[in-house]
Amino acid sequence: MLRLSKFLLLCCLFVPATLPAGGSPETTLLVVNADSPLSLTVANHYMQLRPIPENHVVWLHDIPSLGKISIDTFRERIWTPIRGFMEDQGISDHIDTITYSADFPYAIKLKSDLRKNKIRTNKFIGGYASLTGLTYFARQVENQHMDYVAFYPNDYYRRDLSRMFFMGEKLTPDEEYQFIQARKDLRQRKYQLAHDTFLSLSIKHPKLSPLILGLAESQSGLKKWDQALTSLERLETLGFKNSLQLRNSKHLSGLHKTTEFRRLIQKIDEPSSRFELPHGFHSRYHWSRNSIALSLTSSDRYYLSSMLAYTGQRGNSLDEIKHYLDRSTSSDATRPDGTVYLMENRNIRAVVRQPWFSETCKLLNKIGRKCEILSPGNGSKKGILPQNRDDIIGLTAGTKHFNLTASGSSLLPGAIADSFTSYGGDFNNRKQTKLTEFLRQGAAGSSGAITEPYSFREKFPLPLIHYYYARGCSLAESWYQSIASPYQAILVGDPITQPFAKFADIKLTSPDLQQAWKGEVHLTTKARPKGNGRIARLELWVDGIPVSNGTTDNTLTWDTTTVDDGYHDIRLVAEEDGLIRTRTYLRHNILVSNYNNKLSIQVKENNPVFPEPVTLNGTGEKDALIEIYQGQRKLGETSAGNGIWSIQIPTEPLGMGIVHFTAVANTAGSKQIRSRPVMVNIHPPKAIPPIAEHATHYPDLIATIKYEDGTTEQKRVEQLNGKFKRWTRNMPPVESVQIEGEFRVEKTGFYQVVISTRGKIDLTIDDMLLSKTAPEKKCGLIYIPISLDQGWHRISIKPSPGGMDKLSLLLSGGQIPALLGGDRVRNTTLPDKNLDNSADYK
Repeated sequence: MLRLSKFLLLCCLFVPATLPAGGSPETTLLVVNADSPLSLTVANHYMQLRPIPENHVVWLHDIPSLGKISIDTFRERIWTPIRGFMEDQGISDHIDTITYSADFPYAIKLKSDLRKNKIRTNKFIGGYASLTGLTYFARQVENQHMDYVAFYPNDYYRRDLSRMFFMGEKLTPDEEYQFIQARKDLRQRKYQLAHDTFLSLSIKHPKLSPLILGLAESQSGLKKWDQALTSLERLETLGFKNSLQLRNSKHLSGLHKTTEFRRLIQKIDEPSSRFELPHGFHSRYHWSRNSIALSLTSSDRYYLSSMLAYTGQRGNSLDEIKHYLDRSTSSDATRPDGTVYLMENRNIRAVVRQPWFSETCKLLNKIGRKCEILSPGNGSKKGILPQNRDDIIGLTAGTKHFNLTASGSSLLPGAIADSFTSYGGDFNNRKQTKLTEFLRQGAAGSSGAITEPYSFREKFPLPLIHYYYARGCSLAESWYQSIASPYQAILVGDPITQPFAKFADIKLTSPDLQQAWKGEVHLTTKARPKGNGRIARLELWVDGIPVSNGTTDNTLTWDTTTVDDGYHDIRLVAEEDGLIRTRTYLRHNILVSNYNNKLSIQVKENNPVFPEPVTLNGTGEKDALIEIYQGQRKLGETSAGNGIWSIQIPTEPLGMGIVHFTAVANTAGSKQIRSRPVMVNIHPPKAIPPIAEHATHYPDLIATIKYEDGTTEQKRVEQLNGKFKRWTRNMPPVESVQIEGEFRVEKTGFYQVVISTRGKIDLTIDDMLLSKTAPEKKCGLIYIPISLDQGWHRISIKPSPGGMDKLSLLLSGGQIPALLGGDRVRNTTLPDKNLDNSADYK
């Protein structure tokens, strides 16, 4: 059951003095779908941009869906292997951010945990959570606790302290009905009726600002100007900050031009210290509001979490993903001269977050950053998007549909943009523009609801996200500090982007990097902060694990005999003083040689073409066992024989792009030696030419169904995303199905066909037969990589009889991911009056 006392605790947040920030590669874990060539390729690209330590990458298999999975499946297939990997590597307390590559589900069904905790769903709770939301609360999820479905479950959220003291104020059901009726009377200009109700309710609840506002509006409607101004002044003393609502209220129009009203608005718009200050993040600490004591076993410890990309239906193409990840990395520490735009209109989607607009702009202006509130006709058509602005570094919108390209505006590298709407992150729902549209335009990150949020502002980031970002927090830190209840919102993008950070200058003056290190080494460094900051702490990380720390005036010591001979990744990390605790790293690859063991490695061809194997060879101790690794993933092994070894590594498990290999030699005496890392750049195969650039055939694919009694019938397939059951209801058992036709590729490039089915399936594209079997009995995903030229291609699909009750084909990679169907498919079969058109498979 929920611990409701959590919401009533008003004590200040305890923040440890040594709290580092959560925006650095050495504190990040990357999770990859090892079955998906696209997920592997995105991960390879990201690891080139962000040098994640090798033991901070985990590859998962058998992810059953790119849409929605159960919470039990999340624990079994995703969280348990992630947690086990971190424990095995000894990094559980050193990881702050967990980010998923591509091809992961976006939503988690909560049904079984809700039942176990005896919680009934309602408008606020809902039945689904996001992948990133449950990863943030993973320590609760693994114990089947559900505190995360409450209104304010996120103790890292920066609270509006002026509101905390009135949280206990609540209307009874009868009073709530009276309030709704009074608002209706106000809209209908029945000012006396509204006035009497608001006055009665405000006497009983003198600290509820909606009642005081309604009283002021009804008094103004009755032309009781002095009384209305008195009520508005009372509203301001309660911490009311939504000056936009007062300026736009037609009921207060009689006061808008008065000097007293203008002075009141100016007072409301003055920045205050009512918000908790932004802080750096660390997953080790219990973010508590009621105690200064730390509990290192508490479930109220979090992991910042994001998806690098969503590549299911209505997601992003591979080129789009690379583009926005490149831009986000390039924006770090550039302190872009951009503007934050807050969109004002009367739609409930925009109104919900408007109380924080003025305060956000004042806070940004105070630190020298630009912010504009755009209303209809004021730099914006209908208050939806900025018009012809090319300096957007932050955008808070509230609309169900938008077209950024048509607006003539553009996003700067590193920009955060989102829209408050019901289905911005529900990718299986065709309604409303998805968050991936902001990413398509180059945003570093965006977010959206994965299920109906019912306009609860707690489920969306407040516009203050842009202030935290401008103060130097990472994208993920800024987002999680600005959202009270993140479990139903999904964050997509580069979580450790920091365009407004000030990184320190770090140099390693000794030992000599060109010489082998041995025994106990003493590292002397120079670390200088940018600006007026101060370095509070310097850390030495070896192979993704911290081994020593001190101040910039101290020498860091490391015993090299604690690691194997060979090459190791070392990082000097400077952590700056202050609340944000910005981290700066300096990375080197050094050689440790305590036992004079030698191991060499070479690559025969540095630019293989997928799926050609990579040939590695080298020398080592005679008869030593040579193992080849990508990070902590073993790819193969061989023997050194007479001191010479060679091995071929298949590229199918690696994806496209730059991949690093390390050889590990197991020698006599159980000693191991690590080779220097070597790199290959895997290129996609040559694209298959189309059969035609333009099709002149007929819509839809054609399915030929053969029954066990020997009868055969044909049906049109409008879209491959559904079930065959209604086709074959009241029919004999099905012996076989073959679906044939042509499909269009919009852009030349590397693709993967993602097939959701059961059992074996034969897929033929342009006479190339590709056969695979789904990984589980129920229904699993099959990934088939292929390069295709723009134009039309033939396709034939033969699912097994057991896999016909659920079959979908997603084409992703080179173009915006889409299910096979619609105007992308054609058939060569002439229309037949006997062809059943009424049971389209969709």
